[in-house]
Amino acid sequence: MRSAAFYISNIVLEYDDSVTATMKGLRTDFEKIPNDLVRLNLSHNNFIGPIPRSLENLINLESLDLSSNMLDGEIPAELTNMNFLASLNLSNNHLEGSIPRGKQSDTFSNDSYEGNIGLCGLPLSIQCNNNVPLQQYPSSEAEDKFGFGWKPVAIGYAVEWCLELA
Repeated sequence: MRSAAFYISNIVLEYDDSVTATMKGLRTDFEKIPNDLVRLNLSHNNFIGPIPRSLENLINLESLDLSSNMLDGEIPAELTNMNFLASLNLSNNHLEGSIPRGKQSDTFSNDSYEGNIGLCGLPLSIQCNNNVPLQQYPSSEAEDKFGFGWKPVAIGYAVEWCLELA
């Protein structure tokens, strides 16, 4: 791609000539793409595969939303080098492993990572064991609603049944 510059009353806008993208099966040509991309929302696109490490080259990016895709693998440590990144949403994918620590990544909340059952480490409450989540047993609906599960109910039923036989 070649770059072009447009001057508007002492403001210089630099653009790459064009890019062709295929989104949701539709091929689209984008003309005059700005070089200083600050927000990128690629959510809900059914993207598959790992998060590209080359995203770190978007040095001015302030907001990145890759939520609700089918991305897998680990979160690239290179994303911690994105100094201007203030908002990150990687939720509802198939990501796994330890969440990279350092710089900007330490500022993101649980919401940035929810819905990735294979992820572990801060800020999530799931601890890692050699970059693998320690086994977490999801509570049943009854445990959430009533504060106890099936085991105490089954034990109580068995005791009552034994008393009736006696």
